[in-house]
Amino acid sequence: MARTPRHRRDWGSLYANLSETRKDAKGRPLAIGFIAEYTAPAVNPATGKAWKGKRKFKKGMKAMAEAWLDSEHEYCMRCEKGLEVFKPWKQREEEKKLRAMTLEAWSGLWVEHYRKSDGTRLRGNSMRALRNSVANFVDALGGDRPLTSVTTADVEAMNTRLLEEKGRYAARSTYGKLKACLKEATEVKPWHPRLLESNPCTLPAPKRPKRSAQAKIPEPTPEELKAIYDRMPAYLRIGVYFCATCGGDRVNELCAMRVSDIDLRHRLVHIHRGLDRGPDDRGRLRIVDRTKNEASDAYVPIPEAIIPMFEEHIAKYTDWPEDPDATLLKSASGAECVSPNTFRANFKKAATEAGRPDLHVHTLRATFDTYAVRLNHGGTVRDYMAVTRRTDEATSVNAYQKTDAKRQAELVNRIGDAIINPDSDSKDEAKSREEKLLARIAELEKQLAENNHSGN
Repeated sequence: MARTPRHRRDWGSLYANLSETRKDAKGRPLAIGFIAEYTAPAVNPATGKAWKGKRKFKKGMKAMAEAWLDSEHEYCMRCEKGLEVFKPWKQREEEKKLRAMTLEAWSGLWVEHYRKSDGTRLRGNSMRALRNSVANFVDALGGDRPLTSVTTADVEAMNTRLLEEKGRYAARSTYGKLKACLKEATEVKPWHPRLLESNPCTLPAPKRPKRSAQAKIPEPTPEELKAIYDRMPAYLRIGVYFCATCGGDRVNELCAMRVSDIDLRHRLVHIHRGLDRGPDDRGRLRIVDRTKNEASDAYVPIPEAIIPMFEEHIAKYTDWPEDPDATLLKSASGAECVSPNTFRANFKKAATEAGRPDLHVHTLRATFDTYAVRLNHGGTVRDYMAVTRRTDEATSVNAYQKTDAKRQAELVNRIGDAIINPDSDSKDEAKSREEKLLARIAELEKQLAENNHSGN
């Protein structure tokens, strides 16, 4: 670009910014402003040459351009004296904007860059839960306040409010996400400078309730489960016993199950699918080849008592084997899968009609857990964890005990018989099992406590 003569300065340069397209009457480029430029006392690692500070100013802003060069001169002198580390002026401007961020703006940026420990983004439903927690603390603290204004007293007041309005679980989750969000602001990352000197979240997290309301719901009896099973729509009812006897399936895993995942010959089901609506948790439900966590991806034994039910259901209510991708639960609307909400609504209606309006679908998973503990005769805690697909480190005993496929199969058979065929045992066998029950539970609890102590 053509340039007019430079304005004299002791440090830096200031010259006219000439238009490449606009001309005056004599055909000379028109001056449309000024360009201020200087050479910095630092090397650009990308080029190996000294940084060039350069900024354009509009016409009539010469005084502002001069003032900018003077301020940059002072900054470069501080850098030469070792008082500051040189950063290009655009980077400094971006950092200044970040430091002036509101809590809402920063939390939105944090969510955008949030990653799991393996570096991957959260799935849609997990991202929704994260955004809900962020919305809770933004609402409680005030999203339009400066990020730097949040104090420990503010956080304490937020915890008190959330405990009263939303309960312990929501308060605990929200506090945990706020703490992580503000911790990120105390660090330096490629996408942001250090924005906070310290994290104001120094309080203990709200305590987890000893027992949730869900945990207090009594598990259904075999007779009640049968009544619910009979009242469910025929194309969905297999899900009741499937969740209660085959690994304690989650409703998402049930609705994502394909017939090809079930091996009736070897009495195994491969639980390795889930449902997703995409990264933004919007759109249609899709079957994905991943589960909630690593332990949930497993081959689980199928109890013999449910085999005839599987065979009948697959023959009557699925498109297998004509469709190799046929799902266990066929959608009446022609969608790729049955919606979990459809199964939940039908289960709730059937449970209410069966006299158990307090039950919900997740109770089936808890029912499987309960029977797994009661009937784990001669097995180990590791066997219990394998069939229930648990990952809690406090109860995991991988380093101490081995799991046995035969014992797992025997355990799920006992669970299936107890739930589906409760009268298959003789009275003496039932009485003997009842006498051993409390002793076995006490033994397992002692085993868990010892392993928890060893893990700590």
